[in-house]
Amino acid sequence: MNLDVKTLFYVFSFGGFVTLWVFLLYAKFFKVHLSSFVIYAIAKFLQATAFLLFANRNSFSSDFVIFLTNSVLLFGLAFEIYSLSSVNQKFNVKRFLYQIAGASILSLLFLYSLQFSANTRVAIMSFILTTCFFHGYLLVQKQKSTKMQHIIAVILLFTSLSMLVRGINAVWFNENMSLFTAGIIPVLTYIVFFFIALIA
Repeated sequence: MNLDVKTLFYVFSFGGFVTLWVFLLYAKFFKVHLSSFVIYAIAKFLQATAFLLFANRNSFSSDFVIFLTNSVLLFGLAFEIYSLSSVNQKFNVKRFLYQIAGASILSLLFLYSLQFSANTRVAIMSFILTTCFFHGYLLVQKQKSTKMQHIIAVILLFTSLSMLVRGINAVWFNENMSLFTAGIIPVLTYIVFFFIALIA
């Protein structure tokens, strides 16, 4: 697939920051002060920052930066999953802390994976993301009260499956799945990932 993946990440980051800006304008205009809105805004910022770091991955090749970038992404997902499953609800400290703890444990698991080959790291991160999105699907499916939440639940499930396919492809078919590889499966999973971030 003839596609500049680095540019794709820049587009994702720009789209994330634009989404955040629009969201903040909406919250200010309609005077929205729900905790889930604040957490959602933080999630968008973290995800857009993670995509920006991914785009500049070659400029910072240390394991620490790789770990930091993926951790920022995981915490962004944790915040977003909490906010999507808590629309119009009071802030639940216990459930929020569970999300933080989960993101921390998964970040440490990714840190452990840095000792392995690039494909193994991709597979482990893909399976981590599969877990995150499926967890999000279960929470939103359980809490759904609007048609939009039902749609988001379906998209989360689809995204989880796409990440699973990416992980399986990296392990069993040994296809090059490094970050800037413009293969069909890597690019499609990036696009699906961004799509759920944008729609949510």
